[in-house]
Amino acid sequence: MGVDLIYPTINLFQYNLRQGLGDGESDMLARSQSFYQKFIPDLKDLEMYRQREQGDRELTELLSSRYQLLSKPLDGFYYPVQLGDTYALQLNYSGKLVGDKPDKQPKDYQIAVRDLELAKILPPLDGNSFGQTLLLTAFVKDNQVDKLEIAKDCDRQITGKSSTDLARSISHGEWMSGDLFEFWTPPQSLQGNGLQQIIEHHPHTIIWLFPAAKLEEIDQDIIPSTYRDWIRLLHYRHKIFYAYYQSQLLKQQLKAANITIREIATRLKAENRSLHHLQRLLFDTLAEFQSYGENVQALEDQQQTIEIDRDNYRLCCEEMIAKDANHSLQFLLEFETKYSNKYQRQIIADRAHLDSSLKVLENLSHTIQGTIQIEQTKSDRFTNLLIASVGSGLAISQVVCAIVLTQNPPDKNASASFYQTSAFQSSLIYGSIPIVLIMGVYFLWGKLRR
Repeated sequence: MGVDLIYPTINLFQYNLRQGLGDGESDMLARSQSFYQKFIPDLKDLEMYRQREQGDRELTELLSSRYQLLSKPLDGFYYPVQLGDTYALQLNYSGKLVGDKPDKQPKDYQIAVRDLELAKILPPLDGNSFGQTLLLTAFVKDNQVDKLEIAKDCDRQITGKSSTDLARSISHGEWMSGDLFEFWTPPQSLQGNGLQQIIEHHPHTIIWLFPAAKLEEIDQDIIPSTYRDWIRLLHYRHKIFYAYYQSQLLKQQLKAANITIREIATRLKAENRSLHHLQRLLFDTLAEFQSYGENVQALEDQQQTIEIDRDNYRLCCEEMIAKDANHSLQFLLEFETKYSNKYQRQIIADRAHLDSSLKVLENLSHTIQGTIQIEQTKSDRFTNLLIASVGSGLAISQVVCAIVLTQNPPDKNASASFYQTSAFQSSLIYGSIPIVLIMGVYFLWGKLRR
């Protein structure tokens, strides 16, 4: 005979971006539209809801009535809030009402969870979602049963994953008279996977089982008093993972940029050292340097985000611990000490490695600038030399022309034009001699220097 559960209830905590880095008003409007339509499908007056938003408060309720009840006969509600730059949505769902009252009849736990039909009620993840947790609360009729096995089976029915899938990890603790079981497996690799796919393949669930002896007191007072604790705690938890995910995307972009850096270095070694080639190379280097530097700075920002949210996560844990002297919530702190600390160390190591590439880019730009100055000096020297030689040639040409005209004045009756006279031809020949000599010496000297 199966184990009976009473009043199993799903609480979904889903987190969406309200404002991303560099978002304009149109981006924020689109994010708002996407969020509010999760629980108001026929949304008509978006601005009416947006007016309640306040960016400077830790938690702002977005509905004047606090909760929006699910349509009957469904038992539950939506509770949307704003957490700074985040939208958070809590969906509380307990199946169908019996008449106008919750169904609190004992049922076999497998049937009870399956009958919730979560796929029909849970709002889907979208491109703005960066984390979600499913929290199942239920009352066990027989408190002597193996709650771990019940929790495993409930987790499998909720997520479709068994305890052996992905080596799914399980943590256990006690709080507010109930047994807490946390299920989550961190992804081994973030490459090639979108965030939505990672969230779906590595679901985070918490099963919270209570003895049925104090059902009404726990259901009406204790559990509702913890909702804000869960909303805030899970918010910081998912923000930490999201910041790490963002850092790994930046890391991949920076690795790709390293290929461009090597290409620039190869181009610098090419035989073509014309000013145009070097100036184009400098432009590409400076553009890459700016882009690379911005990404390295963004990587540092993600590191700082994790550091801040780690502190906030720890504070939330401490506040929850303070509510129950008989708690055993150390397993929640494991995420802060084990995973978030690992994420932060990884980003620090990535930055140290990527900073060296930034230094290479900086040195490349200095080298190219120096080379351009050298080539510019050569070009200026050549121009000055050409002007000097042409000036000398003109002077000699004028002298030769004057001498020839003095010794052999042209015949006034001659029909040939002046440009065909021997005087003009002689001036051109003698005037070109210094130009040819000077330029020849210049090029010969340049070759010998090489």
